[in-house]
Amino acid sequence: MRCGQVICMDDSRIPKQTFYGQLHHGSRQHKRYKDRLKDTLKQCEITPSDLESLARDRTTWQTTCRNAVQHFEEKRVDHLVAK
Repeated sequence: MRCGQVICMDDSRIPKQTFYGQLHHGSRQHKRYKDRLKDTLKQCEITPSDLESLARDRTTWQTTCRNAVQHFEEKRVDHLVAK
């Protein structure tokens, strides 16, 4: 399931509650899905705070994702060429 689908879900759905939930205990700190998602968004130059508004408009979200993937791939190729 993609994050855009989870964001658009009704608040009573378990996947959405899990996505926005917090862990309250544990001895070791592990990165949560949404922490990794924030890192990925930053690498793709998408502001994490804009995620919800972008995901609510499907066309905008699809365009944003396509552009981000293209930009990310260009950076990856440039990095490999520079090596």
